[in-house]
Amino acid sequence: MYSWQEKATETLKKVFLPANRPRGANILGFMHVNNENEFYKFYQAMDADTFIVCVNDFIEKRAKGQKIVLILDRVSSHRNHKVDEAIKKWKEKNVFI
Repeated sequence: MYSWQEKATETLKKVFLPANRPRGANILGFMHVNNENEFYKFYQAMDADTFIVCVNDFIEKRAKGQKIVLILDRVSSHRNHKVDEAIKKWKEKNVFI
């Protein structure tokens, strides 16, 4: 955060800005073979439920029956029993892990 004020005098007192640690954004991205990208941005922690919702959304609105290759990098949200169950359903929709 930036701030500007005139030099402190007797009538102008110093202004102090509290230092807050900003919350980071998480971004989940998909790359298409035609060099298009699709990103999902959110501010809560990435968990298995969020990951599954994003992948389901991508499959439903962008894939339209096309073959999808999904590469998982073994992050904790990808190694979950819920994701294992979702993978079974995704494979039925022409998604390759």
